[in-house]
Amino acid sequence: MNNYETMFIVKSDLKSEDRDKLLKQLEADIAKQQGKIEVAKVWAEKRMLGFKINKCDEGMFYLMQFSSAPDAISKLKQIWKINDNILRFLILKK
Repeated sequence: MNNYETMFIVKSDLKSEDRDKLLKQLEADIAKQQGKIEVAKVWAEKRMLGFKINKCDEGMFYLMQFSSAPDAISKLKQIWKINDNILRFLILKK
């Protein structure tokens, strides 16, 4: 099991219940891959982006630290790429 840190940029115009549902889904995706979440928190509620991403000027930043098997990372990337509410994400090995 390796330790990873992921930063998500999520659409800021989501309703609070939709946003909570998305964040729970992200955590569930990691749990399905036998990962263990250590830290999951909102890093910034609403921030201006340096440039537009999918016609969005603002985004909500969500930070997650977790441990998982290395082969699960490629599966998580596939799942998260198809989600329209996630503007960008970056996974770093700690």
